[in-house]
Amino acid sequence: MPASFLRGEEMTDWMRGYHAHSGYSYGYQAEIMPARLRWAAMFNKHLLPAKNFRYLDAGCGQGVNLVFAAAIHPDSEFVGIDYMPEHVAHARKLADRCGLDNVTLIEGDFVELAANPRELGEFDMTVCHGIATWIAPEIRQALYRMIGQVLKPGGVFYNGYNCQPGWLTMAPFQQLVKLQSENGGIEAIGAARRTMEQLNKATNVLSSAYPRMAQRLETLESQESSYLVQEYVHNHWQPAFVSDVINELAAVKLNYLGPATLPDIFENVLPAPVRELMRQQPNVALREQVRDFATLQNFRRDLYIKGKPSAWDIELSEALRETRVMVNPMVPRPATGEPYKITGSTHELAGDHATFTAILDRIISHGGETAIGKLVDEERDNKRKATLIETLNMLLQSGWITPHIAEPNPRAAQVSIAIAKEVCLGAPYRQIPVPTTGGAVTLNETDLILTRLVGEGVPREQLGPPLLDTLNKMQRRLAKEGRAVNGPEEEREVLNMLVRDYFAATLPFLKKFGVL
Repeated sequence: MPASFLRGEEMTDWMRGYHAHSGYSYGYQAEIMPARLRWAAMFNKHLLPAKNFRYLDAGCGQGVNLVFAAAIHPDSEFVGIDYMPEHVAHARKLADRCGLDNVTLIEGDFVELAANPRELGEFDMTVCHGIATWIAPEIRQALYRMIGQVLKPGGVFYNGYNCQPGWLTMAPFQQLVKLQSENGGIEAIGAARRTMEQLNKATNVLSSAYPRMAQRLETLESQESSYLVQEYVHNHWQPAFVSDVINELAAVKLNYLGPATLPDIFENVLPAPVRELMRQQPNVALREQVRDFATLQNFRRDLYIKGKPSAWDIELSEALRETRVMVNPMVPRPATGEPYKITGSTHELAGDHATFTAILDRIISHGGETAIGKLVDEERDNKRKATLIETLNMLLQSGWITPHIAEPNPRAAQVSIAIAKEVCLGAPYRQIPVPTTGGAVTLNETDLILTRLVGEGVPREQLGPPLLDTLNKMQRRLAKEGRAVNGPEEEREVLNMLVRDYFAATLPFLKKFGVL
């Protein structure tokens, strides 16, 4: 790593070419939650345990996902590893304030941990999101060796990483970022963008060769600086070809199981000629590489298994039939006649409005949740029955339905209130865990503040003053119709509206889904 990378500061060996001056974002990744992993693995013909499992997050960042998962599954054990001390400190603080005792956070380096990985024990699930293609090759190899050692036979590894050919269009820009690294993190990105804009004005050679570059550069303005720094400002930023990843992981006994992105599990979302070309390939690495070339894939969320799937066909069928789903009222349906839009890894699908609506209405007719087997048995239309499972995956991908976990954590309210309290203190969280679904729900700041106040027992008629006081401390200002409120009367009106809306929609959801 060049000394200029640290802007004159003393270079430290532990960074290993990774930009460690800016902490990772506090975002939430639905695909790495245990319930979602179990769902995706099942549709890739493998069963994962629903209870009493061990889960490892390698490169857990701020630990938000890890803490959410631990809160939802109190019977299981969760371990997070990260080499940045501030990440580990934050995650430990969050777990402690949520009152969780089933989370262990380790400040560690993959190279060192790979030398003696069995001290970590064995895991049923391991996840690694946004790590593999940002770190030096020797660290990535150590990461994979460690995962291969600690994953139980039959255990599943989730790997989320940048891939080619989708990132080819941004390779020139990232090279400029690396060369501008003497300007620091977000400054390097700004300088590289200005240079690229000037270059494109001077000549269209590069923009003609990479026509999607301009569109990608425009999106930088709307993205968080913490994400941009972690995405681009690394010496070893190197998106990978899926075939190389499959072969690297096969060397440590991890075999490709299938996509974790739900629509991608069903290959009929691809054009028929592409499906036929994939079928003609002699091995899985070639097959998946053809898929990525055909779809211009830029980010993969994949599942790997240690060994091979061990569930019998009848066992899988019964597990699928017994799996329960529930309607999520917090995600609005499209207007009458409009398609249900589902975003996969590379494409947007349009679900038939009548078909998707009919399935949601049938689930609601069963009290809002039911077993998949019941939905299959009730379906009289043979065409719809043949595609029902695929349709359920599409609905789950975009949040219209969720899995249903029968035994939520009785301490869920304590966790939700603790997270909401952190938001009131300035934390940037925007989700709280939902035990009944195994996932999380996104709330705005006002609803998070009200969740804390209601959870702490403040009566409805007394919520206005503490809500306003908290917003003022957070330097947030009330607005009405896009303008600042004018006077105490309008202030009371807006506060009453916020409380009314919370009690009408958000609070009933939180109670029904086991959050409060």
